[in-house]
Amino acid sequence: VSWAGIAQIESGRRVDVRLNTLDALASALEVSVDFLLGHDRAGRTLEHVGLLYRTREEFLRATVPYIREGLDGAAAVVAVTAKEKIKSLRRELGSVAQDVAFFASDSFLHDPSASAKAIRTAVDERLQVGHPWVRFIGELFSVERTATEVPRWVRLEALINLVFASSRATILCVYDAASLPESLLEAVRRTHPEMRGERGRNTKYRDPMELVLLPEEQLV
Repeated sequence: VSWAGIAQIESGRRVDVRLNTLDALASALEVSVDFLLGHDRAGRTLEHVGLLYRTREEFLRATVPYIREGLDGAAAVVAVTAKEKIKSLRRELGSVAQDVAFFASDSFLHDPSASAKAIRTAVDERLQVGHPWVRFIGELFSVERTATEVPRWVRLEALINLVFASSRATILCVYDAASLPESLLEAVRRTHPEMRGERGRNTKYRDPMELVLLPEEQLV
């Protein structure tokens, strides 16, 4: 199924969809046909949340409660960030830090495709062993990455809303607003339905189907 075809189905412009087309779409997005038709969306599914911070203190004020809330709710928690931030998180969390799976960004995240696969593996493995929910923290993009990589990461963020749509997970994507370009920060708002620490609905969020179909030069 092409992305153009997916967009037509999602927008309602294409209503005479054959069963094999629905099967192919459901398989591509790893959801059920019932989910695509709106029959089994009553259950809680993916929460894709953005976080912009400017200081280490802001980072900790947002992530430490997020981790504690997850552990209190019996969720598995995975945190991927810089090594020095892992040390700070461990110090703030105290004894419960042993219940968190920590990974350094430089060893976990390389390019958008590899990152998507790694996130999928981290989420699926923990759901398969019986955790009711997974909370994932990912600091995916750092100032060391080149400008040419930005559109690919923006597309990844949009795709997460589709590929993980039926996952029992909260994916918190963390960005250092003090060092990253404003164009990327605006793209974060367009790709995350919710922004942690900000009140009200994120009015800048855009339909992920629209974003994944845009050429790279229009993504940022």
